[in-house]
Amino acid sequence: MLARASRSASRLLAVQAAPVMTGARTIVFEPRYGEIDVPDLSVTDYLLENAHKFGDKPALIDGLSGRSIKYSELSTRIGSAAQTLVDRGFGPDKTLGIHLPNIPEYIVAFNAAGVAGGRVTTSSPLATASELAHQLRDSSTSTVVTLPAFRETVEAAAEEAGCVKEVAYVGEESGAFLFEDRGIEAKTIDSFKPDDCFALPYSSGTTGLPKGTMLSHRNLVANVQQIVQHPEHNLDMTESDVVLGLLPAYHIYAMTVVCQAALRQGASVVMLPKFEPQPFLEVLQKYGVTWAPLVPPLILFLAKHPVVDSADLSKLRVIFSGAAPLDAGTQSAVEKRLDVSVRQGYGMTELSPVSHFTHPKHNVSGSVGFLAPSCYSKIIDPDTKEELGYGEEGELCVKGPNVMLGYLNNDKATQETILPDGFLRTGDIARVEENGHTFIVDRLKELIKVKGMQVAPAELEGLILECPGVADAAVVPVLHERDGERPKAFVVRAEGEAGEAATEEAVRNAVASKTSAYKHLHEVVFIDHIPKSAAGKILRRMLRNLS
Repeated sequence: MLARASRSASRLLAVQAAPVMTGARTIVFEPRYGEIDVPDLSVTDYLLENAHKFGDKPALIDGLSGRSIKYSELSTRIGSAAQTLVDRGFGPDKTLGIHLPNIPEYIVAFNAAGVAGGRVTTSSPLATASELAHQLRDSSTSTVVTLPAFRETVEAAAEEAGCVKEVAYVGEESGAFLFEDRGIEAKTIDSFKPDDCFALPYSSGTTGLPKGTMLSHRNLVANVQQIVQHPEHNLDMTESDVVLGLLPAYHIYAMTVVCQAALRQGASVVMLPKFEPQPFLEVLQKYGVTWAPLVPPLILFLAKHPVVDSADLSKLRVIFSGAAPLDAGTQSAVEKRLDVSVRQGYGMTELSPVSHFTHPKHNVSGSVGFLAPSCYSKIIDPDTKEELGYGEEGELCVKGPNVMLGYLNNDKATQETILPDGFLRTGDIARVEENGHTFIVDRLKELIKVKGMQVAPAELEGLILECPGVADAAVVPVLHERDGERPKAFVVRAEGEAGEAATEEAVRNAVASKTSAYKHLHEVVFIDHIPKSAAGKILRRMLRNLS
């Protein structure tokens, strides 16, 4: 058993294991700031619990048009949309797909699905028809909410998936219910259970296609509590803040920090559908944004781009960085230029997502901070699975109420990721110092992070191998100043005349024709052979060194 957490310091526990493991130890790192309470509420009931306190204050603002939804309207907007979904046959065991950019109605649709007792899966508006079809089919999505601009992609995906019964278009009659307010208060159906799966964001694995990550109401409520409840160790987000909603709402980072935590705290969220330098700066200035969750490429823009000097960003007080590592130089530069506090966090979709974040009074360069309250961690040797102590590098494993239920339709992947003792293997190499700080030092798993979004090398390799004239291929990350990382392909041509078909253009097109833009190849290099281990595993570190 885990001992009671100490609030005074991050402690190392050495507990004798069960008799069948005589001589072994279980080594667990405790949360420095103890435990949080997790109420048995649905995501929406939790979100709206304090909404009445904020009256006619704007909850959601469309940054481009200025259109808004007040806190006093939020419950009935969600409740009315939920009732329409129920009237159309949506409910428990049904999945709503949201294929939208960041607009206020995204939040209405997301919560309406939960109030009706169903699930929601969120997809990237940049997804191709084949990528979207996989997600719709795997999640058994019956209804999709989208924009007319995505009609061609969504209808092709729906036809390929074969499970979609209805597509509702925002801006047309079929999607008008997201704008209606019939005075129906949002209250989750009585059959709701906290451990019911509610959200199904898709996370790229190191092999094959993205997997549906099953997150329960309890997972998401717990993670918001973990980042806002503790009086000292929290994200410093309050009802006085104006929070930027630029991060894509389909991504777990925004899903929790922006779409839930900010609204739970009573902040106003200004939503932007995409990043463009001038509108981005205009929105920050016009609405007096005070709290901006961003990814490193956007922080780099704020730190170095000359156009930033033309905007008045004096209201901005906190920048929170996540989804990919932020280097110390960029952090220092933006803090100095804008006079802001930069906080960092660590997490992953499977952790709802936050497991670590920095403390403003204990900020150490390179550290992702302390464990979130109620999160425990351990470091294991990737090969022997031996549990390691302070200062030793190994795979980071995390346990807490925010750990996913598992992967949808994929018990094998779930069992490989969640250990029998409930700890989730993150796939990242880390170390924990005696002061409680955690440092991420390498990536055991092979995902490439482009602007904070995950790209599985195996997916791109499979497409390249379909290209005529290609005998073998491997994809690795290459550092990119703006995007963090980009995919780089090493390709082996087939022998003889057959290999002549494998041109750089053909290889690039093999990927670009079937994937979103952020997955496109940054470089293509032809080599004689792909280095592999005796077991046939690609030695990616050798290829990264070549880069």
